[in-house]
Amino acid sequence: MFGSLAEATADCTLIVGTTAAQHRVPRLPIERLEAGADAARRHEGRVGLLFGSEKFGLSNEEMSHCHGLLRIATSP
Repeated sequence: MFGSLAEATADCTLIVGTTAAQHRVPRLPIERLEAGADAARRHEGRVGLLFGSEKFGLSNEEMSHCHGLLRIATSP
């Protein structure tokens, strides 16, 4: 168990977060899942995937650890 998100992701050289970001404007562009998955496959280091809660998503502080953001479409 880790004491913080920073500790949990310390060995990752690429951290990708998932978010809907419906009520705020994130600093990073939000890519489609397909684009993010392709980038993660090409990355030569350790990749971390960061999922927020279904109700609230990722906080701004959690998103600050991410190198990229993805949106996973769940409905048309």
